[in-house]
Amino acid sequence: MIPLHVRSYYSLLRGGSSVGALVARARELRLPALALTDTDGIYGTIPFWRAAKAAGITPLIGAEVAGLTLITRNHTGWSNLCAILSRQQLGEPWDIAAFQEGLHVIAGDLALARSLQGKVDRLWLEFVRPSRSATVERDILTSGLPLVASSDAHVATAAEFRTHRVLSAIRENTVLPQLGPTCDPGHHLRDLRALFADHPEALANNERIAADCAWTFLPAPTVFPRHGAPPGTLGALCEAGLARRYGPVPPAGARERLDRELGVIRRLGFEDYFLVVRDIVDYARSRGAPVAGRGSGASSLAAYVLGLTNVCPLRYGLQFERFLHEGRTDWPDLDLDFCWRTRDDIINHVFERFGRERVAMVSSHLTFQARGAFREAARAHGLSDPQIAALRVALPVDREETVGPLPSRLRGRLPVDPARFEAILADARRILGAPSHLSVHPGGVVLTPGPIDRHVAVQRAEKGVVITQFDKDGVEAIGLVKIDLLGNRAVSTIQEAVNLVAALDGYRLDPEAVPDGDPATGELLRSARPLGGNQLESPAMRHLLRMMRPRGLADVMQALALIRPGAAGEGMKEAFIRRRRGLERWSVPAALAETLGPTHGVMLYEDDIMLVAAALTGTPFAEGDRFRKRLQKAEPAEREALGRGFLARCRAAGTTDEAARDLWRQMAKFTGYAFCMSHAASYAQLAVATAWLKTHHPVAFWTAALNNNQGMYEKRVYVEEARRGGVRTLLPCVNASGREFTAEGSTIRIGLDSVAGLSSAAIGSVLAARPFASLQDFLRRAEASLPEAKALVLGGALDFLGRTRPELLLELTASKGGAKPGSLEIPRIPDFDGREKRLREFEVLGMSPGIHLMELLRPGLDLSGMISSAELEAHAGRRVRIAGVLDAQRVADSASGASMEFLTLEDEAGVFEVTVFPAVYRRFASSVRGVGPFIVSGVAEDHLGAVTLRAERIERAGVSAGSASVSRFQVPDPSF
Repeated sequence: MIPLHVRSYYSLLRGGSSVGALVARARELRLPALALTDTDGIYGTIPFWRAAKAAGITPLIGAEVAGLTLITRNHTGWSNLCAILSRQQLGEPWDIAAFQEGLHVIAGDLALARSLQGKVDRLWLEFVRPSRSATVERDILTSGLPLVASSDAHVATAAEFRTHRVLSAIRENTVLPQLGPTCDPGHHLRDLRALFADHPEALANNERIAADCAWTFLPAPTVFPRHGAPPGTLGALCEAGLARRYGPVPPAGARERLDRELGVIRRLGFEDYFLVVRDIVDYARSRGAPVAGRGSGASSLAAYVLGLTNVCPLRYGLQFERFLHEGRTDWPDLDLDFCWRTRDDIINHVFERFGRERVAMVSSHLTFQARGAFREAARAHGLSDPQIAALRVALPVDREETVGPLPSRLRGRLPVDPARFEAILADARRILGAPSHLSVHPGGVVLTPGPIDRHVAVQRAEKGVVITQFDKDGVEAIGLVKIDLLGNRAVSTIQEAVNLVAALDGYRLDPEAVPDGDPATGELLRSARPLGGNQLESPAMRHLLRMMRPRGLADVMQALALIRPGAAGEGMKEAFIRRRRGLERWSVPAALAETLGPTHGVMLYEDDIMLVAAALTGTPFAEGDRFRKRLQKAEPAEREALGRGFLARCRAAGTTDEAARDLWRQMAKFTGYAFCMSHAASYAQLAVATAWLKTHHPVAFWTAALNNNQGMYEKRVYVEEARRGGVRTLLPCVNASGREFTAEGSTIRIGLDSVAGLSSAAIGSVLAARPFASLQDFLRRAEASLPEAKALVLGGALDFLGRTRPELLLELTASKGGAKPGSLEIPRIPDFDGREKRLREFEVLGMSPGIHLMELLRPGLDLSGMISSAELEAHAGRRVRIAGVLDAQRVADSASGASMEFLTLEDEAGVFEVTVFPAVYRRFASSVRGVGPFIVSGVAEDHLGAVTLRAERIERAGVSAGSASVSRFQVPDPSF
């Protein structure tokens, strides 16, 4: 009665049910065991194992590959299954006879089974009902081979057959009406006793296999990489690093702590792991690539003295137990940030240094989100991409990320029949959350002491790198220890700025030695204008900095933690600001003065759970960290039990009930995302370094930031912020520009890669052939097409010739049209007027260094009664009108669940924030599209020193002819 051939939706774009649905159906059928045998992969093994165990069902682990259903009997079978799947995915030959140990092999058809007779020991023939045909069933029954009963399950229930069909249409890249047969609608999870009552021997075989395959897959032993260095190497390196970091006389307690850390590292088997990570860091630094360690690993003094992190744990009071202790059952990883330009080279070094057969990157399992589910379902229904785009335009802005039912008032506005649209929505809902394909984790790498495919199945990602079939949670579950080698644009910005300072000013800065408490840097932070700065430029962070009025690195560290949902919950962000500003009285038990005194009684960091438990109840740090982990993962019932235990221990230790309840309330909110203290310290160092560079070396900083900070705002926003700070930007020039932005004295020159439509090959030819003396010289020696050359002219890259742009365009068109160079007589033509010239620059470059976009669009606007952003603070509490272009927007849910929006607008004086609450959002959201400009009427509200505009009305401003050509811009959704 136990199904042995069952697919979930981890049979990518084949199976139609989640592992949860399969387990729920198995429980409904009262099955004692269930196998998961997805096609060509073990992607869903971990969630299946856990779901089955939680339901009291014995999980059987296997996979379907090349017509064979393979079920593991033990760990050897698992290793062989992973090896088979890896070879199948990588296109390498394999022979089941060579990998059969530890496996039951169920052949999917009679011919395959016959070919394996005498070669495979535990060989079975699959007997499927509903049968494929009477002939097939007759041949199976007369084969003489041992049979396994099967419903060849593709879904949990018959109701999910439609999901299987939609996913199959997506896989086949076809439309549903043209999709051929996939499987029988009866191939779902069912009671096999009813299907095979006439063949009890087949059912008995299922029971026999299930009993033989009930082995313990999880928990799995830890699998550490091997470095190969002789014993004692780590201790010697740490001793040398201690002297390098602190000099001949280390701080009090440093040596004792290092010895304690090394003892834990040795006992837990982490020595090779630390040495492997140090090897990677040494390689990066040998190539001049900057490194910044972060995450809980920055709590380790050993990591600091080895150079793996740049945060001194002694300075910040960081406890090693937050990273590693002998009671941890889940192994932490060391996160390393590298320059994004060199990260791939470093990862390639890891593959070469430790052996490609022993290394893989970790995968990410990408699932259908609302937008993608809608798009793919619409394609399966036969809609073209333009039709899908038209459908999206017809939907309200706040519905673009949903696949819910369509309100009746919108039915008449759809470009397709409403019934067809509802069918698309229904199919989109069916596939929502289903895995679609694998991608590469941003930087997770795993190393094993032997071939990695003996531990986990691997395959090749689209970009060519070998990845694990398990995601980061999966590789951790089977005991592999992950190393995160991440690309960080802030690290790149700092490194490039340091190099530019050396080139421009003749001396080399040490970014780790940025002075803390620098007055000018503090003023920049307090002004809440840190655009371009790492972790500081989001609207929410700028808002918080204005309220906090930070003075140095410790304050920035607090701000980075306070902005996270965990610390910001339950009104604690506002409480922190009021207490910091002396507007609210507060106190903590004396035992917590050192822990929570600096944060005004507010728990900001994950570490605070561990530290508070230790201070109030005497709980050892290791036990306190386990308490933190349990609390963050606990379901409501368990959380209540943990709370009762904590309050009881506090009461026994003499803490008042009022204080203990306040602390527990703060602890319980940490189910949301929060920073550990060491992570906040690491990011704070980067943030302050970028702010210091912006303050003291603006040309170097902005050049580096424009080349590396991508994604939060358009480059035009950074160019304007640089100009407000006194740094002028120059138009591109074919004789002077680099590929990217370059520093040119006290100015910055726009790079050729900012010119729209200019190919990388064309840029390379320009850089190789220059200098150019004339347009004809340029056309002869630069490999640029007519559209590319026109873009260069309109972007000002040929202005050095002293000709008007219309003259250059005419000569360019005539030359590309076949006219002989000597016969060209170009008349004198007046240049474009200033506004048209700037508009064309915006169209080609996305910016115009000499003018703000808002200034360009102002002609024709009704400016009566309008203020600038510089006057907003002075108008707090009053109704105002203000105009600006849109820099960023984000839709969010209000406390009531209704949609609202946050807008970042900009005028010549700077950026300002607009909050659009649900009632106003419903009225005006559809008009807030594109760059604008927009006129906002509303109330300027002061939130503890940060002034924002609460919108009451939003108008898209009508501007004079020509502004419609500013169409290149896209408005990003920043992380708030």
